[in-house]
Amino acid sequence: ERYASIRAALRHPVGLLGSIVLLLCALGSWHEARTWATAETLWARAVKVSPTLPGPHANLGAAYQSQDRNGDARSEYYIAMRLAQQEGPQSPHSGEDREVIAVIVGTNMGRILSKEGDHQAAIALFDKVLEKRPGYVPALIGKAAAIIRSGGTCDDVRARVAQIADVCN
Repeated sequence: ERYASIRAALRHPVGLLGSIVLLLCALGSWHEARTWATAETLWARAVKVSPTLPGPHANLGAAYQSQDRNGDARSEYYIAMRLAQQEGPQSPHSGEDREVIAVIVGTNMGRILSKEGDHQAAIALFDKVLEKRPGYVPALIGKAAAIIRSGGTCDDVRARVAQIADVCN
């Protein structure tokens, strides 16, 4: 009586095999869901799967930055920049891809520098970004914030705000 259900299952191998497959699928789904649980786990997995692509490193850096883990964010941003700058026949990145990564990562790094109090380095980095993409609003806003944090004059801030308004019109 105690093992009747096991004996019954053994008499129906198809049912037993189906149950095992279902259990394995459930375990696989549970494991995969853990990968997608947070931005950090998702992009850490992407970095592990594709360590030579700059995008996953840049996105993992952004996930770290959103958690105020600026040291970890910087490390991932530097890796993303190094990978994006690689040229040659084996590089999967066009000049446009490299520029987009440089603009996004540069803007995020500028925000970190400004938050950490290195406003002049942040402003210089925002200026580099704006050379590549004049009018890039996140860099303009970041530069305006760095100017304010560094004790910039109202005229400096007004000039930056006017440039932002010109881009939006």
